Amino acid sequence: MRRPVALLTLAVLGSLLVSGCDKPAYIDLDPKDYTFKRAGEDLWWKAKVRAKNNKFLHTKNVVWRSENPAIVTIDAKTGIAKAVAPGRTTITAECEGIKSEAIVDVQGVGKVTVEPAEGLTLDARGEGKPITITVYDLAGHVVTDRTPMARCLNEDVCRVFPTGVNGVDSGETVLEVSCEGKKATIPIKVLPTEEEKLAKGIGVDRPVRAAPRKR
Repeated sequence: MRRPVALLTLAVLGSLLVSGCDKPAYIDLDPKDYTFKRAGEDLWWKAKVRAKNNKFLHTKNVVWRSENPAIVTIDAKTGIAKAVAPGRTTITAECEGIKSEAIVDVQGVGKVTVEPAEGLTLDARGEGKPITITVYDLAGHVVTDRTPMARCLNEDVCRVFPTGVNGVDSGETVLEVSCEGKKATIPIKVLPTEEEKLAKGIGVDRPVRAAPRKR
């Protein structure tokens, strides 16, 4: 009767060893950390649950969670994450009490500047003048993968072209530059053409009639 008991004991021990080998020990994340360049981008996070012996437990599934969904959301089942707003948060994958985390950053525009800061003085229908637009991230570093927009608030006075800003007609307005919600402005003054000056008598010496002599 001892042999059946011994065989039963070995079978139980073997079963325990097998089940122990299939118990999650850690989770591999891909990517481990990630930086979204802008809000609106998405990424499929992948996770592999492994046992102590590094065996891939393909039947084990993880549950995903974002520490701050206002910055990054992630589908609890699929692991598809989406950047919502600039900032930093943590993505967590969990399986049977075992957790693994990834730090996630979402880059954003901190500010935008336009030079010359003092503004431009242009000639109506004359040659344009260039402007320099610089975009900075939240850490104050210059970024070159953004596309800022520039426009004259009154396009009857000036207009923006790839080569710079051109005067259209005499007057004053504001040039506005924007990028992902951040804005900067400079004043624009457009001088009248020579024809306009003559028509309006601007800068033209007019004869002065002498007062009649009293008799």
